[in-house]
Amino acid sequence: MATISGIYAICNHTTGEAYIGQSRRMSHRWEEHRKALHAARHGNAALQAAWDSNGMASFGLVVLEQTTEMVPDNCVQAWDLERSRQTREAFWLARARAAGIVLYNDQVGRWRKRAA
Repeated sequence: MATISGIYAICNHTTGEAYIGQSRRMSHRWEEHRKALHAARHGNAALQAAWDSNGMASFGLVVLEQTTEMVPDNCVQAWDLERSRQTREAFWLARARAAGIVLYNDQVGRWRKRAA
């Protein structure tokens, strides 16, 4: 069975800032981001602060690169697929930085500490 995977950006259409990520199930990952943001519990503090101040209507998901992956037969295949997505994510992060896009991924103190 195939799933839609790839690289995505959560774009703040008000400020032009973005968060770039990768997932093996992009629609599911977007839903996870939105739920965390709505609950004010997102792991990226900069993205959460922007969501809180600009509002949900300012944000949208943009698919930067889409792939269809078959469910891996073993752990080695799963690791290879993950490594490939991480490489492509790094490419898109570098491309956005070169274009002067401010990334929530890069902002100091961006990750919240998880409760124990």
